[in-house]
Amino acid sequence: MTIHTDAAGHTLGARIHPETHQVLHRDVRQQVFKADDGVVVVADLPGWYPEADGEPILTADDEKIRVRAVAALNALQRGFSPASP
Repeated sequence: MTIHTDAAGHTLGARIHPETHQVLHRDVRQQVFKADDGVVVVADLPGWYPEADGEPILTADDEKIRVRAVAALNALQRGFSPASP
Protein backbone atom coordinates (compact mmCIF):
# COMPACT_ATOMS: atom_id res chain seq x y z
CA MET A 1 0.00 0.00 0.00
CA THR A 2 1.34 3.43 -0.94
CA ILE A 3 0.87 6.23 1.55
CA HIS A 4 1.05 9.74 0.11
CA THR A 5 2.27 12.57 2.32
CA ASP A 6 2.52 16.34 2.07
CA ALA A 7 5.72 18.37 2.47
CA ALA A 8 5.36 18.29 6.28
CA GLY A 9 5.09 14.50 6.29
CA HIS A 10 1.37 14.36 7.13
CA THR A 11 -0.60 11.63 5.41
CA LEU A 12 -2.91 13.03 2.75
CA GLY A 13 -6.52 12.37 3.64
CA ALA A 14 -5.64 12.59 7.32
CA ARG A 15 -6.83 15.20 9.80
CA ILE A 16 -5.26 16.68 12.89
CA HIS A 17 -7.20 16.47 16.18
CA PRO A 18 -7.92 20.04 17.30
CA GLU A 19 -7.17 19.35 20.98
CA THR A 20 -4.55 16.58 21.06
CA HIS A 21 -2.89 17.42 17.72
CA GLN A 22 -2.74 13.70 16.89
CA VAL A 23 -2.97 12.63 13.26
CA LEU A 24 -6.41 11.11 12.58
CA HIS A 25 -7.30 8.62 9.85
CA ARG A 26 -10.70 7.57 8.54
CA ASP A 27 -11.55 4.15 10.00
CA VAL A 28 -14.39 1.99 11.30
CA ARG A 29 -13.96 0.58 14.80
CA GLN A 30 -16.20 -1.42 17.07
CA GLN A 31 -17.59 0.55 19.97
CA VAL A 32 -19.25 -1.11 22.93
CA PHE A 33 -22.20 0.63 24.58
CA LYS A 34 -22.96 -0.73 28.07
CA ALA A 35 -25.86 -0.03 30.38
CA ASP A 36 -25.65 -0.23 34.16
CA ASP A 37 -27.92 -3.30 34.14
CA GLY A 38 -25.51 -5.27 31.92
CA VAL A 39 -27.21 -4.76 28.55
CA VAL A 40 -24.60 -4.38 25.80
CA VAL A 41 -24.77 -3.17 22.19
CA VAL A 42 -21.74 -3.35 19.89
CA ALA A 43 -21.70 -1.06 16.84
CA ASP A 44 -19.26 -0.56 13.97
CA LEU A 45 -18.68 3.18 14.28
CA PRO A 46 -16.99 5.06 11.43
CA GLY A 47 -15.04 8.19 12.23
CA TRP A 48 -11.69 9.94 12.24
CA TYR A 49 -9.50 7.99 14.70
CA PRO A 50 -5.96 8.44 16.09
CA GLU A 51 -3.43 5.65 15.55
CA ALA A 52 -3.64 4.58 19.19
CA ASP A 53 -6.65 4.62 21.45
CA GLY A 54 -8.29 7.97 21.77
CA GLU A 55 -11.39 9.96 21.09
CA PRO A 56 -12.52 10.01 17.47
CA ILE A 57 -14.00 12.94 15.61
CA LEU A 58 -17.38 11.97 14.16
CA THR A 59 -19.11 13.50 11.16
CA ALA A 60 -22.87 14.08 11.23
CA ASP A 61 -23.41 10.75 9.43
CA ASP A 62 -21.09 8.95 11.88
CA GLU A 63 -23.03 10.47 14.78
CA LYS A 64 -26.28 9.02 13.39
CA ILE A 65 -24.85 5.50 13.79
CA ARG A 66 -23.84 6.25 17.39
CA VAL A 67 -27.32 7.60 18.13
CA ARG A 68 -28.92 4.45 16.64
CA ALA A 69 -26.72 2.25 18.83
CA VAL A 70 -27.73 4.18 21.96
CA ALA A 71 -31.41 3.93 20.91
CA ALA A 72 -31.00 0.17 20.47
CA LEU A 73 -29.45 -0.06 23.95
CA ASN A 74 -32.38 1.86 25.43
CA ALA A 75 -34.88 -0.37 23.60
CA LEU A 76 -33.21 -3.52 24.91
CA GLN A 77 -33.22 -2.14 28.45
CA ARG A 78 -36.97 -1.63 28.18
CA GLY A 79 -37.54 -5.13 26.82
CA PHE A 80 -38.14 -4.18 23.19
CA SER A 81 -36.39 -5.59 20.14
CA PRO A 82 -34.44 -2.77 18.49
CA ALA A 83 -35.24 -1.95 14.86
CA SER A 84 -32.79 -3.06 12.22
CA PRO A 85 -30.70 -0.26 10.70
